[in-house]
Amino acid sequence: MSDSIPLPGCRHDILGHYLKAIGILRVLAKCAAPEHRDPNAEGWWNSDDAVFYLRSPKYPTMDALVEFFEKYYQPTPVFSPWNTGGGMDEKKIIIFRCAPKPWHDYWQANKAALLAHGFPKPEGDEVPAMPEKAFELKLPQCELKPTDDIEISITVGKQKKPKTAIQISWSHAACTKLFEAMSVQRPILERCIKFTDSVVSKFIPGKSEFTFDLKDEAALSSLAPMPGAKYSVQIKESGKKAVMALLANELASHPDALTSLNLGRECFADFQADETNGTALLEQFRDKVPASASQAIDSVFTTRAATRPVDSPLFLNRGKAGNSEVFRAYWGFFLAAKVAAENNVKGSLFGLASEDTPPRDGASPFFPDAFKSYNIGSGWVQSDYPIYPLDYVLAVEGAFAMRGGAARTLGANSKRFAAFPFVFDSGEEMVDDENTITGTSSALWFPLWDRPTTFDELASFITDAQARLPGKEARFSAEFVRAMNSQGVDAGFAGWQEFRFRMKGSKVPWITTGRFIAASHNKAATVLNRALSPFDESRFMDQFDFSRNKKTGEIEKDGPHSVRADINAAMETAALDPTAYHCMALLVSIFRACRQLAISKSFRDKVHGIGTFFDKLPMAEWRELLTDFDRPNQSHAAEFRIARAIASIPGLMLQHDQGSRSKVQPMLGSLLPLTYSYGRWQLDETGNQAVWTGSDLCHDLSMVLQRRYMDSLKDDQPALHGVHQARLADVVAFLNHELDDHLITSWIEALSLIGWHFEKPEVVAQKEIEEAQTAADEAPFDLAEDNQSKASPAFHLAYAALRTLLELECGWPRKNCARWKKRRSQQPIFHLCQRSASSLPLAVSEALRWIGIWGVSNPWGAKSRQEKEILSGRYIVRLGQSDLNFTDSPVDPARLAAAVCIPLAWEDQWLLRRAITLPFSA
Repeated sequence: MSDSIPLPGCRHDILGHYLKAIGILRVLAKCAAPEHRDPNAEGWWNSDDAVFYLRSPKYPTMDALVEFFEKYYQPTPVFSPWNTGGGMDEKKIIIFRCAPKPWHDYWQANKAALLAHGFPKPEGDEVPAMPEKAFELKLPQCELKPTDDIEISITVGKQKKPKTAIQISWSHAACTKLFEAMSVQRPILERCIKFTDSVVSKFIPGKSEFTFDLKDEAALSSLAPMPGAKYSVQIKESGKKAVMALLANELASHPDALTSLNLGRECFADFQADETNGTALLEQFRDKVPASASQAIDSVFTTRAATRPVDSPLFLNRGKAGNSEVFRAYWGFFLAAKVAAENNVKGSLFGLASEDTPPRDGASPFFPDAFKSYNIGSGWVQSDYPIYPLDYVLAVEGAFAMRGGAARTLGANSKRFAAFPFVFDSGEEMVDDENTITGTSSALWFPLWDRPTTFDELASFITDAQARLPGKEARFSAEFVRAMNSQGVDAGFAGWQEFRFRMKGSKVPWITTGRFIAASHNKAATVLNRALSPFDESRFMDQFDFSRNKKTGEIEKDGPHSVRADINAAMETAALDPTAYHCMALLVSIFRACRQLAISKSFRDKVHGIGTFFDKLPMAEWRELLTDFDRPNQSHAAEFRIARAIASIPGLMLQHDQGSRSKVQPMLGSLLPLTYSYGRWQLDETGNQAVWTGSDLCHDLSMVLQRRYMDSLKDDQPALHGVHQARLADVVAFLNHELDDHLITSWIEALSLIGWHFEKPEVVAQKEIEEAQTAADEAPFDLAEDNQSKASPAFHLAYAALRTLLELECGWPRKNCARWKKRRSQQPIFHLCQRSASSLPLAVSEALRWIGIWGVSNPWGAKSRQEKEILSGRYIVRLGQSDLNFTDSPVDPARLAAAVCIPLAWEDQWLLRRAITLPFSA
């Protein structure tokens, strides 16, 4: 826009520079007399050059902005009497000097000679102070004479044409008189002065001046006359806390600021008193200050969210920043900016460097690059960006805009993430320099807008800003990332910039720049939100808060908050890049939390209850999120199909009489001591269905096979039929140790959180069955094709027999349900789950015997099936135990049992039946 001004000094990748952009809008609209304000000033971010643009009808140029800050700007009058470092505790000092009479007498007696020797001529007729510096000798030689109290020193320079200088000072005798006069009254001085160890070490003879911090001014009345000495009391105007002494003069024309400053001075003693009601004092102080200050204070802390004040992380601990203090620094930088307004406006807003070197200290927390910047790689990297005083002032003014509305803070309970806008819990530990956990860090997600916006419009959104997920308000940074797309589109924002506080081995957190994310609709992210809706509605993550040591009160390092941090990190990654692997990693982290909560009573005690779980996660959404695992040539696709087949074994199945359900839980109940009831998973410490250890996949699957088979003996079918099934090639790869057992274990656990269910009765079109049979006839599968099978052919026959038997027991007639009969063999599965080379032959021979009794569909082609549809009896391979020797087999029987547990795709079951039947031709 032609009438806009680009402000290259405002960029969104450093917290202070982002806040400056809001600050410039705020001060133009609010921080001046009404006639000098510009509420119509608009600002926006240009996405092309990442620069903030300003359009101000009243201050349309750089020179006009310089004039505003030179003449009209009135800083928001916030002072901090609650902090000892806020400058309200103005220090007084007492200075003891040698009595001036000997010098006065010397001046009167030697005035002409002193001037002739080069003494600087004083203004007026008053006696000048004794010179602190030497002056150049104007005569060929010095003719001044010393006295008992005055010492004259001559020095000659080392230049090619050396110059002679005269130094006039107090003599050793005069300094001794001063020290003796003070020593005589040492007991009274110790009442007046802070005699710290450092002061005592400096209280030695030989000095002509002693300066002390004053402790009790009233005690000075007890001092007797001190011959040879004189003292004076004055406000300390040096050091970091002396800002307010200089500020009072500057604010003489700003009544609101003076009112706030004087009120801060008056309230300081009350805030520092013992046994004070801090909350009540804060509320009283806020109510007394001018309206512009009270609204700004709401951005620092709120007393309305809980029984004690809740602090905004933007201002750290209500302005405390280690050895510095935010509000004292704010006023100090204001004074510095006032001195050189033109250079500050040009440098801070327009990036035009001046010859003056800007200060670089005291910029925490808004400008971490003023002293160092965080580097995730090798450590700290020093920055060369200049920081101008106006930078800090405008950053604080912008931070004052970050306050929540009354409704927000009243409903925030005690959590700062809810009390202040754009503040979320990242879950990352904050550790101080004593290696003590002080809390979890905050993540700040600030919006960037690309449409002209006034401050009032922006402030209206800020005060009421909320980010919601279906069923809950976002509390954690990952939840905000998930809600961000819809929030950004609805509010008209172009993107969001993250800033995150970190603290590792330090007293003060430092701010780091996080991700920038453009606001755009992301279909996968929307699907992820729906996929996690039961998780969100249960507020599962909220329960993993800090636990404190009962003796020391310190936050325990292995507390529940670490579990929450892992989930938050995985969720944020998945929300930003919802690939199948990232979504799976999120499920893995959630299951770990469920496992710890379910199996550890001591952990449950730390979350102050029995632990809350959630409903089954929706199947359709997770199928869509994980669909990439089914794509051709996808890495670890076989592991995924096997894990999904096992995890998708449902439970609580409706029986054929339609009046009862199986008591066997879904697969998650076999992994953890949980039962599903009343719409969510609940802890069941008395149940015995959970047999999973997570350390040995083959052992665990064999135990699951045995437990679920035996527990479902009274059911219509064994509770081992999966919604999804693995292909035979995947199972063979598993049998041959070609897959990653650890990955399968982890993914079974993760996928068991999904509420797998049959979407319709398991009826497969006869045409599809015929097509699969035809394909098998044309390309028969040789089970003994691979090397492992050739080395141990009996092994794959064992798998074919046992899995076929289990399929017969799980089967349901597809044509005539009236022909269905319940089938149970028991002994083959029981012997198989012994995982012994000696019991395995019995399991296989018994399986073949039962198959011979029940029969299987003829797998030898369409013509053969027309002749004989079911093969049984003599058409089934019959092998005795002596024919099945697994003693010398390199294959682990436990792996065979695990493979039998894996639900097998119906398209491949014909291939197993060929292995256990004799060829039959019409």
